Amino acid sequence: MAELKQQIKIILAKCLKCNRKVFLMAGILILIICLIFLSNILLQSINDTRLIASLHEQVATETVDMKIWQEIKKEVELKKQPLAAEEKLTRNPFE
Repeated sequence: MAELKQQIKIILAKCLKCNRKVFLMAGILILIICLIFLSNILLQSINDTRLIASLHEQVATETVDMKIWQEIKKEVELKKQPLAAEEKLTRNPFE
């Protein structure tokens, strides 16, 4: 009986040593996973901030009066239109 208790103690001691290693490795693995997860969140937020900053530069921050804008656009389009063939023939620059 004493030998059996002795053998059980030896087996339990070996298991405790193994358990310590297993728990240590599991703890390190969990820590690494947490660090990777947190670094991904940090990098994602940095990339989002850069994207928002670049989009902010492209967007107009002032309000545009659409009536005035359309009037100016019409005037520019009228200036860009070529003269009609009839106007060229009937128009005399010396008149």
